[in-house]
Amino acid sequence: MKEYFVIGGEFTSLNFHNFKPGTQYVSVPFADRKLAEAHWKVMAENTRSNANMRYLIVENAAG
Repeated sequence: MKEYFVIGGEFTSLNFHNFKPGTQYVSVPFADRKLAEAHWKVMAENTRSNANMRYLIVENAAG
């Protein structure tokens, strides 16, 4: 069974190499990619004014 997570946070620069301490984020697992995409959209829209914030969806093929 696949699981999907939204991960991300605020980076220290626009090189996107290092997170600003304490800003890392990992969502609860989503069983459906469309649910993960909806959550990603909310997270991205809520932080769009901060160019150092990035979120992405990762897949874990559990089981």
